[in-house]
Amino acid sequence: MMLSARAVVPGEIRSDQKDRTSNRQASQQIPIPRWNMLEIALPPAPLPALYDALEIYPKLFWRSAKTQCQFVAAGRMLEFRQPLTPEARQVLRALLRRHPTLMLVGGMGFDQQCCRDFPWNDFGAQRWFIPQFLVFQVPNGLRLRFVFSEQDRSAYQSLLQFFTQWQHIRGNQPPAIPTATVVCHQPNASGWRQRVLTVRQAIAQGRVHKVVLSRQTMVEFAQTPQPAGLLQYLRMQFPTAVVFCFQPAPTAAFCGATPEHLFVRTGRQLWTRAIAGTRRRHRDPVSDQRLRSELLSSRKDQQEHAYVVSALRQALHHLSERLAIGETTLLSLPHLYHLQTPVTAVLKPEIDDFDLIDALHPTPAVGGTPRQAALALIRQLEPYSRGWYAAPIGWITAGQSEIAVAIRSFLLMGRIGVFYTGAGLVLTSDPDLEWQELEHKLATFAAWMDHALE
Repeated sequence: MMLSARAVVPGEIRSDQKDRTSNRQASQQIPIPRWNMLEIALPPAPLPALYDALEIYPKLFWRSAKTQCQFVAAGRMLEFRQPLTPEARQVLRALLRRHPTLMLVGGMGFDQQCCRDFPWNDFGAQRWFIPQFLVFQVPNGLRLRFVFSEQDRSAYQSLLQFFTQWQHIRGNQPPAIPTATVVCHQPNASGWRQRVLTVRQAIAQGRVHKVVLSRQTMVEFAQTPQPAGLLQYLRMQFPTAVVFCFQPAPTAAFCGATPEHLFVRTGRQLWTRAIAGTRRRHRDPVSDQRLRSELLSSRKDQQEHAYVVSALRQALHHLSERLAIGETTLLSLPHLYHLQTPVTAVLKPEIDDFDLIDALHPTPAVGGTPRQAALALIRQLEPYSRGWYAAPIGWITAGQSEIAVAIRSFLLMGRIGVFYTGAGLVLTSDPDLEWQELEHKLATFAAWMDHALE
């Protein structure tokens, strides 16, 4: 294998402790480490297979059609596992500005109060890290960006470990996805009906305007699936989606193919969009056109969508110098239609990505409105922790960032998969129709499953 390397030596950075550190240490001592970077050209290889082969944790696979960004990030030089203090944000901003090619990757829980127990304990409330290894797609192959410290005597061994595991990459044919059988829904259909009626009562009493409730579906695979096969399927089936897989440890993987971004930032230019309102697609063109027209004219879906647009406008108004709301159109996905409205802004100079995450998450598209009242009902009615479902996940650099909303997602633990679906509820929501919407969204992954989805 032919390799070419280029050393990138950063400017003066102080470090008075070990470079791999937590944000607790960072908030106390505010260290800015001295790091070097080595870029190595790699021959072409399928990134899902590389993701499978690497046994370096945490690790993240990412493929985005919006930003044309594909990479595998693994290992950590710096990690933040608790909400970032002002001091930690200061360190992070300084580090990214000093090293423009450094990337922070990771995600966080939907509700910071409810994501510390099994099966989400390895993920935690949040997990953002600067990877030691970043392999990204370039026109003629791949490039590895290796970050190391001159004081770290294990850097050579880490690089050797990477190339040892590189040799284990399987060929271009991804492993087959084993079939899966649905074990149970939580809540079941009758429990769902009762929860929808409870939300409608809260709306009628004026406590909330909209609440998004979710459902867990547990499935059992015939054999333990490999992430490479799942990721290859998701990439092919959902070419416009953000396809991701995050593994904090070998025991669990959180994967998905989401159509929804929290935001994309280039410099101070911000793009996002409201997505709410759903209809399934139909193979028959006449029926499909009827469903399109039905969605565009539905008062219930228009109302649900308007709450998301309004929330984005209010949140970004105080963070932006200029703000523009586009026209509402139809978003066509392989299995579903959604209403979508683009939103663009020019951010104020002092606003960073975590300011945006704090202001925007959770939007009414995944939580509800008003936010705190909707979250209180979700905690009351959902008999499980959402973990990282419907939460921010993505990457951040000094010049750009891309944060997706982790819907159309599932948690994989050996042969067990936990799939998450959600539906936005307003006063006129019909429990049976909302259950059907959950089934349509689950059908995104139905090619893996038997047809007995009761």
